[in-house]
Amino acid sequence: YGENKSIPLNRRFFAGGSNDIRGYAPFQLGPGSINSNDITINGGEIKLLAQTEARQTFVRDLLGANWIASWFVDAGNVWYGPQNDFRDRSDVDQLEQGRFKFDNFYNQIAVSSGLGLRLDWEYVVVRFDFAFRAHDLDLGWFNNRDMNFHFGIGHSF
Repeated sequence: YGENKSIPLNRRFFAGGSNDIRGYAPFQLGPGSINSNDITINGGEIKLLAQTEARQTFVRDLLGANWIASWFVDAGNVWYGPQNDFRDRSDVDQLEQGRFKFDNFYNQIAVSSGLGLRLDWEYVVVRFDFAFRAHDLDLGWFNNRDMNFHFGIGHSF
């Protein structure tokens, strides 16, 4: 209201988790290249997300479900908007690392990939995903060997 230029928490975008960039835990990614341990309020006003998934049924009608193998790639991040200034003025450098800048945003895109199992009943799909970070914003390309497990109901997109 008035001069406040920060967006409320319930209107922010978040990144990471079973329906998002699966190489990260929920709310763990962004804004920008800021490490999630260094911020107190997650999320941002701008979100970029691209997902693709290839699925192949390998067993039909076992326990009433089709068993589907999947390979997926997720990419994206969240950023502070151009007018966001909710941080303390002593933290201007960190604010700038999280702000969307057209000439640098592509360096701040996290990429994850992995394999999954889908149990597809007529009325519900249950997902088990195993993902790793192909592009970790702290460690670079293919330097993070940590595996993340996600469970979900319904397709991720």
